[in-house]
Amino acid sequence: MFEGKTVIAYSIGFYYEAVKEAVKRLFKIDYLCDKKWDDSDIDSYDGIPIIRRKELGSLTDFVLVVFTCNEPLKQELIKEFSGKGYEYSFAMDLLGARTVTGKEIREEGQDGVCKIGTNTVYYDETLPDNVTIRFTGFNGEVVIGSNLATENLCLILGNTGKCTIGNNVRLIGLTANVAGATFSIGDDCLFAHDTEARTHDSHFIFDKTTHKRINYPKDVIIGPQVWVAAGARLLPGANIGAGSIVGANAVTSSQFGDHVIIAGNPAKVIRENIIWSKDNSQYADWDCFEQCISDDALKY
Repeated sequence: MFEGKTVIAYSIGFYYEAVKEAVKRLFKIDYLCDKKWDDSDIDSYDGIPIIRRKELGSLTDFVLVVFTCNEPLKQELIKEFSGKGYEYSFAMDLLGARTVTGKEIREEGQDGVCKIGTNTVYYDETLPDNVTIRFTGFNGEVVIGSNLATENLCLILGNTGKCTIGNNVRLIGLTANVAGATFSIGDDCLFAHDTEARTHDSHFIFDKTTHKRINYPKDVIIGPQVWVAAGARLLPGANIGAGSIVGANAVTSSQFGDHVIIAGNPAKVIRENIIWSKDNSQYADWDCFEQCISDDALKY
């Protein structure tokens, strides 16, 4: 990548600090450049020499790698660099920060594997067209089993996030924000509409006295044959046991055992020793489990 060119990292701030180590594994950065250094006498930062913006015009055969996740700034820089004839790339694009659909994954992948920059999707050929995966960081991984059915599934993968979806899962409406930890759904699960899961809080929280962080990412693990009802929110650390039900609008970051119903905010166990069937009660009025056509619960 960029063989024979001078590589200049441009716009050195939060996003640079967040992803620099991943980028440095892809290629060597020769210089750093940022308008905040135009009138300073600093000659290096992060162990890398600094070049001023006014000096760029005297260089030949160089490429700017821009470190920003701010869309308006990206558009502004595209206009500026294009006008000056500078070659440029965005670090987030090189890392694979891209949104893909199930259809695109199947078209671009091979033998069940699709590489998107530093991110990877492992998929079954039954992957639906309307799955949406938004990679916003690096080294994300998604594993999707067979016979997934969904009306609206959006997976948002930040840095080092991992998402695993088992076989025969139905996700009517789920948005999952995954970074720094794992979100896992077992086989035969059902998610109703407007459900959400997240392994991180999107922003940092610190203790006011010590300034130490208190909200690190945590895995969210959903066992097999779990029914997550409409409006439920599964927060960092949530763990739902096999055969259980998460009630409508329940909110939890806690751990629960097998074959229970949890409900409320914060959610708690309201019933134990249950099994459930995917048979739809708007079409039938069964009195016992043996009448059900869908008997997945017996496996768990």
